[in-house]
Amino acid sequence: MDPLSGPRIPPAIANWSLLSDRERQIARCVALGYSNKGIAGTLEIAEKTVEKQLTKIFHKVGVHSPAQLLVFIVSEGTK
Repeated sequence: MDPLSGPRIPPAIANWSLLSDRERQIARCVALGYSNKGIAGTLEIAEKTVEKQLTKIFHKVGVHSPAQLLVFIVSEGTK
């Protein structure tokens, strides 16, 4: 699956509307099981940038780890 084009994160989820397009791409990569290094390579950005973006994403959606982000994506995406 291409993290740049999908899977789509439902726009109705209020917290997702706070994310930039790039943050959504990174969240998709997390959902697909990519490592920070894998995300960086796929999106052609520095691994440090991925780490900073993940911190912002965690704060915006109210989680503390990639595992919690995945749970959030799965639970909110099925409503």
